[in-house]
Amino acid sequence: MMQIVKAQDSDFREISGLIMREFPYMNATPEKLRERTGRKNYFIYKAVANKELAGFVDFEIGSSGELGKLNGLEVKEKFRARGIGRELLKFAVEFMQGAGCRRIQLLVKEKNEKAKALYREFGFEFVGMYSKRLDNSLVEIMELDLGNENELRYVG
Repeated sequence: MMQIVKAQDSDFREISGLIMREFPYMNATPEKLRERTGRKNYFIYKAVANKELAGFVDFEIGSSGELGKLNGLEVKEKFRARGIGRELLKFAVEFMQGAGCRRIQLLVKEKNEKAKALYREFGFEFVGMYSKRLDNSLVEIMELDLGNENELRYVG
C-alpha cells in the first residue's frame, strides 16, 4: 500500500539526495528545501511504501495563482514500474487544479521518453524548447491547460 503525505523536515536529506542525483542543477540542499517549503506556495509531497520514502513530487503555485510549476517528480529505482509516479503526478495536478491554477508547466529532458509519455497521458503538451541546457541536455517545456474558467468561486 502506498500513501502520499506532505514531506517533513526529516525527509529533506533523502529527497535532496534524489534531486541532486537526477537534477544536479537545482542545487536542492536540505536547507534550501526547508527554506522553500516555508513559503506558502511551495510544496513537497512524498510517496510512502512499506514505511519507506518511495518517491516525491515538488511543485509550486505562481504568485497570481494561475500558473502551477511542477519542479520535480522522482520515484526511487526499486519502487519504479508500480504506478507511484503516476499517482504522484495525479496528486500534484489535482492539488494545483483545486488551488485554481489554469495551467501547469514543467521542464523535461528531451531524451526522457518515459517521463514525457507519462506527462502526455495526463494531457501535457510540448510548448517549446527551454532556453538553456540543463546538465548538458536539451530540455523541453510541457504544459497542461486546466482551463478552470468556469469554476464556481465563492466570495467570502
